Amino acid sequence: MIFNPNFGRLMTEIKADGDIIIDGCLFDFKTRKRQNIAEDLKQLIVYETLNEINKGDILVKGVNISSLGSFNPRFTDVFTVDINEINMEYLTKLKEYIKNKK
Repeated sequence: MIFNPNFGRLMTEIKADGDIIIDGCLFDFKTRKRQNIAEDLKQLIVYETLNEINKGDILVKGVNISSLGSFNPRFTDVFTVDINEINMEYLTKLKEYIKNKK
């Protein structure tokens, strides 16, 4: 279990960090009144992309993320998705975009 994982320098530039990694699942906690799983998933995909880009970063220490999840305690709702179920073309484009921003 890793609390408040940081995925490198770009995380501080975009003022964001993950909430927790449990058994390879990166979770983000949301407490808003309305659920927006699509937005939550986009945010988590960016975190996973930063994790992949910064594998050698001392802050990351090779964390292997196999799934992404969103938890909203207001609704006691948990949503998870396996990384392999996400469109790989999208992930590749996102990685290239972020790498070029470094």
